[in-house]
Amino acid sequence: MANEKKFKMWAIMPVLGLFGGILAYPVSEAQAEGISVEMAVSQTARTTANSFGSKSSVLSEKWNGLKKDVKGKWYYYINGQIARYYTGLVENENGWWYVKNGALDWNYTGLVKNKNGWWYVSNGALDWNYTGLAENENGWWYVNKGALDWNYTGLAENEYGWWYVKNGALDWSYTGFVDYEGDWWYVKNGALDWTYTGLINENDQWWYITNGCLNTQYKGLVEYKEDLWYVVDGKVDFRYTGVIPGPDGRMRHVGAGKALL
Repeated sequence: MANEKKFKMWAIMPVLGLFGGILAYPVSEAQAEGISVEMAVSQTARTTANSFGSKSSVLSEKWNGLKKDVKGKWYYYINGQIARYYTGLVENENGWWYVKNGALDWNYTGLVKNKNGWWYVSNGALDWNYTGLAENENGWWYVNKGALDWNYTGLAENEYGWWYVKNGALDWSYTGFVDYEGDWWYVKNGALDWTYTGLINENDQWWYITNGCLNTQYKGLVEYKEDLWYVVDGKVDFRYTGVIPGPDGRMRHVGAGKALL
C-alpha cells in the first residue's frame, strides 16, 4: 500500500511541476514582450516538458555570437555563456556591433580596433557611411567610410572647424599652406586660420592671404611689418619697379617690389 502511494506521487510530480511553472510565469513580462497569457502558459509547458524529456534544457543550448534575450537585450555568447570578459567588435548578419563586457553597447560612439584596423562606431554600430574626424584618447583621426585612413593627408572638417591631417592623424605641429580642391589655405598649428589676412612666406616666396585663403586675384600694395610690398596675382613681385597708388590713395615709388617711403 505504501509503495502504491509512493508510485502515485511520482506519477503526478511532473504535472505539479508543469502547473507550478505556469503559475510562476510573470504575466506582466509576457505582456510587455507582446506575448498573450495563453502563449506564456504554452511556452512554459513546452519548456517544462523538454526539461523532463532530455538532459539539456532550452537555456543550455550552445549559442555562439550575438543573441537577444527575452527582455530584448543583446549579448555576446560563447558556447552558451555570456562572454562578460569580452569588449570589442562582433559581427552578425546585420553588420558589426560594439560589445562591452559581453553586452551590446548602444550608447558608444567612437573608434574601435580589431585585427583588421580601426573603425568608427556610432550608437553601437559600425558606421560605413561616416567620413570625417573622430577622437580617441590618442588624438584626432581621419575616417573614410567607417575606416581609419592612414593614407590621407589634407584638410578635414568637424564641428570645431577645418584641420590639417597627415597620414590619418591631425597634425598640431603644422603651419603652412594646404591644397584643398584647387585652393590653397593657410593652416596655423594644425588649424585653418580663417582670420588671417596678410603675407606669408612659403618656399622662399611671399604670398598674399585673404581670410585664410591664397588670393591669386589680388594686385596692389600690401603692408607687412610696416613696409609696403607690391603683390601681383597673389605673390610679391620683386622684379617690379615703378609708381603705383598705395592703400591710402597716395602714389608710391616701388623698387624691387618694395614701396619706397
